[in-house]
Amino acid sequence: MRIVRPAVVAVVAVLVAGLAACHPAPPRTLPVPSPGEAAAIRGTVMDYESSQPLQNTGVEILFPGDINHPIAGGPTDEKGQFVFGGLPAGPYVVRVVRPGYNEVRMRVELKSAEQRPLDVRLRSLRERCVASRYHTEICP
Repeated sequence: MRIVRPAVVAVVAVLVAGLAACHPAPPRTLPVPSPGEAAAIRGTVMDYESSQPLQNTGVEILFPGDINHPIAGGPTDEKGQFVFGGLPAGPYVVRVVRPGYNEVRMRVELKSAEQRPLDVRLRSLRERCVASRYHTEICP
């Protein structure tokens, strides 16, 4: 019986991990909804304290469990507004990012032909809030 040295096992493990990183699984594709069944997510991104709209804020639509491959995305307009239409019913994650502000991720379940309003208030990084499922007056 041949014994494999730990160093050989470690090298093989690193090579396999490197190959997996070079060839990640392809992103899921978005199915095309039937006419009249397309849903949409629309909303406004605002500063939490001032309630002023935040233009050029990144908004992405993702599949739950696959947050590395956005299926739609773009910046908010000059009024802080965004619209993503043509979505089939189902679960999504909406990620909102802007330099100098906390990142926000929200899970949204869309129904067929639903027009979901989604207003987002981003908190400046001047006020540090620890991520928690429990919201307080200071960190909603």
